[in-house]
Amino acid sequence: MKRRMLSGLILAGLLMGALGLVACDGGDGTDAGAATASATSTATDTPTETATATGTAAATETAASAEFPVTVETAHGEVTIPAQPERIVVLSLDYLEALLAIGVEPIAAPNNYPFGPWVTDQIDVTNEAIFSFPAPTGGEVPVEAIAALQPDLIVGSIYAINADTFPLLSAVAPTVTHDDIAGDSVAGAWEDLTRQLGRAVGHPDEAEAAIGNVLTLLEETRTSHTGIEGKTAVIAALSPNGIAATLGDRHSGIRMLSALGLGQADFGASGEEYAGGRLSLSMEQMDLLDRVDLLIMGAFSSDLRDELHASPLYQSLQVVQDERILDIDLTGTYAFNTPTALNIPYLVELLQPYLDKIGG
Repeated sequence: MKRRMLSGLILAGLLMGALGLVACDGGDGTDAGAATASATSTATDTPTETATATGTAAATETAASAEFPVTVETAHGEVTIPAQPERIVVLSLDYLEALLAIGVEPIAAPNNYPFGPWVTDQIDVTNEAIFSFPAPTGGEVPVEAIAALQPDLIVGSIYAINADTFPLLSAVAPTVTHDDIAGDSVAGAWEDLTRQLGRAVGHPDEAEAAIGNVLTLLEETRTSHTGIEGKTAVIAALSPNGIAATLGDRHSGIRMLSALGLGQADFGASGEEYAGGRLSLSMEQMDLLDRVDLLIMGAFSSDLRDELHASPLYQSLQVVQDERILDIDLTGTYAFNTPTALNIPYLVELLQPYLDKIGG
C-alpha cells in the first residue's frame, strides 16, 4: 500500500511525546510497513454514528469469556469494568495492536498513526467510521467526540491518557492505560499490556496465547542464532534536537532485543536520560554509536536523514562501514520502540539478515 507522509507538526507531537525516538520515511529496502494514515485528511469533530454498524468492537463469539466485573491495575490505579465491553475506543497504537492481536476490533481509533502491514492485514485503516480522530498529543483528547460514541471501555498508552485526561475519560467509561517501562517482563511492556487488556475485554485466554506465541518465536530465533549471544544493539534516531538512543533494559524495544540474545551497549553518563529508558546525545557524541554491534537507526525527516548520511562522522562509524546498520522508516520506529504481540513477528523477520551478519 502506498505510503503517505504525516504532517510535520502532528509527526513531532506523536513521536517526541509518545516515543522520544523518530525515524525517516524510507529505509532502503527495510520498510517495516508502508501503509500510513494521512494527517492531511480532515478528521471529523464528532465521529459519525456509522461506527456502530461498521466498527463493531464486540468480542468474537468463539473467544473465551471472563467473569465480570473485572478489576485491572492501570498506570493510574485500579479500574473496575462492570461488564464485558462491546464498544471499545482506542487512543494509542500499542493498544490498537494488542486488541487486534487477541481478535477484537475497536469502534474508534486514531487515524494518523503509521500503520504497518501487521495492522492493515487485520483491519481496514481507511474506514473513517472507525479511524475517525487524530491521536492525542500535548494532552489534548477529544473527550466530547469520544463520549458521543457511548463507549463502554477506553484504552490507551500513558502518553495518550495522562493524569489530567484520565479523570475526564473515566467520567465517560472505564479507562485503562499502561506504563511503557519493561518492568519484570521477558521481552517488554507489551506482555503486561496484552495480559491486562485480555482481562479487561474478557479474552484472557487469547491474550495468553498471543503472548506465548511471540515468546516462542523469540526463543526459537535466539536458539537458531547462538552466535549473537553477547553482541549489542541500540535503537536510535536523529531528531531536531540531536540523537535519541535507547538506554538500559527498561526500554521495551531493547528488552525485546535482549530476548533474542542481544545486549545493550554501555554509553555511560554520556547524555541526558529521559522517559522510558532513553538517552539524548548530541551530534558530537555520534561516535558512541560505534560501541554497538547492531545499530537500528532512523531520522525525524528525509532532510535529517540526508544530513545524517552526509555527515563525515556518521560515514566514519565502523558500524556503518561494516553495514551493521538497519535503517528503519517511521513505521519501524514506532514498532521497535513499542513492540507488541502483533508487530514482533514482523520485526523478527526484518532483523533476520542482520542477526545472521553479526552472529557470524
